Amino acid sequence: MRDGKRFSVDMDAVAAALTDKARLRPQPSPSNPLGWVATQAEQQALLDFCRRHGLWLLADEVYERLYYQGEVAPSILRLCAAVDAVIVVQSFSKTYCMTGWQLGWLVSQRPGAQGHAVERVHRLAPTMIQRAGIVALEQGEDDVNAMAELAGGTHVVLLRQLRRRARCRCPSRLEPSTSSHASKGEALVRLRCAASEGDEGVRSARRSRLRR
Repeated sequence: MRDGKRFSVDMDAVAAALTDKARLRPQPSPSNPLGWVATQAEQQALLDFCRRHGLWLLADEVYERLYYQGEVAPSILRLCAAVDAVIVVQSFSKTYCMTGWQLGWLVSQRPGAQGHAVERVHRLAPTMIQRAGIVALEQGEDDVNAMAELAGGTHVVLLRQLRRRARCRCPSRLEPSTSSHASKGEALVRLRCAASEGDEGVRSARRSRLRR
């Protein structure tokens, strides 16, 4: 659902989709591919909905570090009580670029929640992958910050290029601070934007890049 400025949760639609067979409500935030991040009010509304209907809330927060309004996207765990049926899913795939290694973890304050989930979805990661996860947690923070800064710079460049095109409309919202890495992503962004304008658009973008 769109309110003219951003995607938002349509709680009426969520309620209408509820059936007697429902047991769990998934909630990705930050979301891929939308880039949408739930507000605290939206998180609270979803949490209250799951409380009323006796549902588990599965919060997918694997993109929490690719967030442009702070270091980490707000977690729903800030609003949870120990008795809430909430499980937060995390992964090394996104934050630490370990895609395909199939290593992650669950967070929940409810006693027994993790065992309840692991009984149904469980795969033992090889020892080398577990050790790599330890190294990522202990030594990977600088790399994570550099990745987030680069992504933020590319985000800035992409918005600026899209806003120059008459047929593109972008929400008016705060941009992340201009990154020193912005120029590194500019060539790719320019070429992708120009692709929709045909061969001449691509040639123009390449000439612009060469002049920098």
